[in-house]
Amino acid sequence: MSEYLQTSRQLQSRIPFAKAVGIAHSTGPYHCPELTKPCARAGGDAAQQLPSRAGNRLVYRDGRVERLKDDAL
Repeated sequence: MSEYLQTSRQLQSRIPFAKAVGIAHSTGPYHCPELTKPCARAGGDAAQQLPSRAGNRLVYRDGRVERLKDDAL
């Protein structure tokens, strides 16, 4: 083994690794409580009314789904 690799491994064995401390894993789904309050900035919630695009569909937060025509692309 080369001298460089041997020295490198010795150094790595002495360097402490960061370890996760106290991470609380939830047992259920996360319901985003921070998104339930209205935004204090005027117009800050306007994006909530807009749909998300999934392929040729527009999906609204209230569950509505609209299909787009192929020529609308």
